[in-house]
This record gives sequence, structure tokens and C-alpha cells, in this order.
Amino acid sequence: LETLAKNIAYKVKRTRRPVSLEPMNPYERRIIHSALQNDKYVFTKSEGEDPFRHVVIALKKEERRERRPRYERRERTSAYENTRREQE
Repeated sequence: LETLAKNIAYKVKRTRRPVSLEPMNPYERRIIHSALQNDKYVFTKSEGEDPFRHVVIALKKEERRERRPRYERRERTSAYENTRREQE
């Protein structure tokens, strides 16, 4: 079950989508939760009612940090200005 948890966590990180596991008994759910409790990027939660209670593994919310934009706006300069800067 620990290997399953780590494999599913890898899939969640790669696809950025939560994954619901099949229903499990409390002991099995606890193994999944314990295996991933120290993972920086995913969290686990149990959902549903017994006997259909299951574990969901999902990405943690990204902390607000400086993210590079997909493109950066550059100041438009002419080729003439660029060559003058290089000569100085």
C-alpha cells in the first residue's frame, strides 16, 4: 500500500489532478495517509461513508511565490539603439 501511495502521488504531481482510490478499511486508509504525510506537494483526505470510504490524494495549494510569467515583456528598442549601447 505504501508503494501504491507513492506511485499515485507521483501521478498526481505529474497530472496536477486529484486521484480517488478505491474504498478501503480504516487500517488501509491509515497506511496511505501515513505514507504521504511528509510529502511537500500532496495531501490526503478521506471521503465518503463506510463501507465506501476512500482516500483522495491531491496537490497542496501552491504558496504564493514569485512565479515567472510565461513570457516577459521586453522594452522595445530599435536595432540602432542596441548597436549604440554595445559600442559605448
